[in-house]
Amino acid sequence: MKTPLAYGIDFGTSNSSISVAYEDEAVLVPLGADGDDVMPSIIYLDSTRQQLAGHAAVRQFLVAGSGTGVRLMSAVKSFLADDSWHGTRAPWGSELRPADIVAVLFRELKRQADAYCGADVKRAVLGHPVFFVGAEGKHWERLNDLAKERLKEAAKLAGFNEVSLVEESTAALASEDYVPGIIMALDFGGGTFDVSIMSTDNAEQRRVLASRGVAVGGERFNELLFDGFVAESLGLTREYANKFGKPLAVPESLRKFRSLDGALRMVSEQATHDALQFVIHLKGGQAIKVVDEIIYGGHTYAFHKEVEAAKIALSTSARSTVDFHRRHVDVKASVDRKSFELLIAPNLDRVESAVDAALTEAGISAGDVNLVVRTGGSSQVPAFVSRMSSKFGAPKVEQRDALATVALGLGLEAIGVWG
Repeated sequence: MKTPLAYGIDFGTSNSSISVAYEDEAVLVPLGADGDDVMPSIIYLDSTRQQLAGHAAVRQFLVAGSGTGVRLMSAVKSFLADDSWHGTRAPWGSELRPADIVAVLFRELKRQADAYCGADVKRAVLGHPVFFVGAEGKHWERLNDLAKERLKEAAKLAGFNEVSLVEESTAALASEDYVPGIIMALDFGGGTFDVSIMSTDNAEQRRVLASRGVAVGGERFNELLFDGFVAESLGLTREYANKFGKPLAVPESLRKFRSLDGALRMVSEQATHDALQFVIHLKGGQAIKVVDEIIYGGHTYAFHKEVEAAKIALSTSARSTVDFHRRHVDVKASVDRKSFELLIAPNLDRVESAVDAALTEAGISAGDVNLVVRTGGSSQVPAFVSRMSSKFGAPKVEQRDALATVALGLGLEAIGVWG
């Protein structure tokens, strides 16, 4: 039986995965009962001090519902560079720091990987974006370092004694066969877009010429799809009126429902109940009662996964539908690719600007690049693919496994560190 050297952990905004690094190869660990390559980056806490992550967290939340003693957290990675975020109060009363929260997910990844390879592995290479969400402005470097330190501390709390960090877009190129010249990775995930450019002098030596990133990802696209196609059917874009006929907009606290993370936070906030009751009792307020039914009927997670599914379907179809039905909940909204692409165009402009900045930093042009590798769930958005194909030439742009490439690359990077 092979002896594992370390793990490669791809902690994503939406999904996470882990690989085992052996002396001569890296192998992806199947996660969950169904053997998926990834698990959702979801963390569950409840008043009995239960702390779960991934598939188990989702299953338990669906069983427990949205009671006051239950908390489901998503997109935690997006807050790691926020120096005003000091953690959260757990349902059992304790204060959990950011590293404590991330450690719940890392422990679950380690538990499943240890069971898979039959060892207690103490080393890990962690992937990270070039720029974390929120690491912007004149203090970006300090905020980026803060996020990295929180990642490393979480790994130590999860049982890893030795921890190394590697940029995710760089890891995406680690498993590429030797291609002479210049290769580029475009890692477009749930929270960020990252680009790395490497010069492959020979089969053994690769030099990083440039790395750039921007806080644009699939979670942002979910929000835009929600705003453009779904919010109206939930009564979130309407004006209501009080008993004197004065027009009133929906309270800002309810607009958080546009994202999965925001909606999950609403579940445990008293302000959500108060705001919903306020609007429901306004003239025409019954239109927003469906939001109340989704939140307090325990359907928040499932509803937002349906919104995400409609977005994903647009990668292969010109039209899709958000079609969600539960007791007292009937939501149906048509979505079309052309309108969706108009909504996300400004964000794709930022992505393309990051690519151009990386080319400038490397001192090369698009024509100098020999191979462009796309990975990450958002790398399959047709409008993005079209832009990159136009810039580099379609034959040069190749898709890799959207969810496994970085984790395998991090495993190979671990071989370089400890092999």
